[in-house]
Amino acid sequence: MLDFLREYHGALGPLVSQFEGTLDQFSGDGIMVFFNDPVPIPDPAARAVNMAVAMREAAGTLIADWRERGRDLGFGAGIAQGYATFGQIGFSERSATPRSARCAMSPPVFVLRPRTAKFCSVNA
Repeated sequence: MLDFLREYHGALGPLVSQFEGTLDQFSGDGIMVFFNDPVPIPDPAARAVNMAVAMREAAGTLIADWRERGRDLGFGAGIAQGYATFGQIGFSERSATPRSARCAMSPPVFVLRPRTAKFCSVNA
């Protein structure tokens, strides 16, 4: 499993920088990327869509190789755009920073989960 994740993150991770996204976290096979936060960039929604398309293409090569090794995995991308309120959530014994809590998302947000998604759906 760790070899799979290293291969996946190694192929798709560099695309975050290429499209000027901010990598928030890897969560297993999920990648959360912010655009236009913390530094404003031109056309953040277009960058998110273009990165999703580039990742789908890069993942296509990986998926073919994984199938040859008996792993039937897919790729999916989701893009959300909107406003969020930032702040600490939880209680004194257990709390999370807003980004790792996944409920405070800066626009637009991009999340990948190839394990659970069979088709790539890109909506801006």
